[in-house]
Amino acid sequence: MKRRSFIKGLLGTGMATGGSLLFRVPLLSSAQAQIAAPPTLVVIFQRGGCDGINEVVPFGDPDYYTLRPTIGIPEPDPADPTSALLLDDPLDVHDGFFGLHPGLAPLLPIYDAGNMAVLPTVQYPSSSHSHFDSQHFIETG
Repeated sequence: MKRRSFIKGLLGTGMATGGSLLFRVPLLSSAQAQIAAPPTLVVIFQRGGCDGINEVVPFGDPDYYTLRPTIGIPEPDPADPTSALLLDDPLDVHDGFFGLHPGLAPLLPIYDAGNMAVLPTVQYPSSSHSHFDSQHFIETG
């Protein structure tokens, strides 16, 4: 095949393809498989000043208010913007027990939609009672 014939053929194909796009007449149609994005796991491990017991408030535990008389977050109350936000447990294991700190209100719709899990009181066996050992153990799985 001569180079000139090849280039004319390419130009003709390109023009035909371009023309079909302009008129929305597909030359070739192909089915493309829709590939679902793999699930994403985001783990938030806060260091330092994060007070986990006041972020996921165990308002159903009477000892919480006895042990935290001045810093405890009030039980959920829609009329009180400083109160905990009720976490409805999808398994009904902890309903009426845990709430989110009111400052975490933007996370509540994500939780309610089932796209976020809250894992309070997670522990592991044979704890050394060292804060640093615990962090290392959790972070390295």
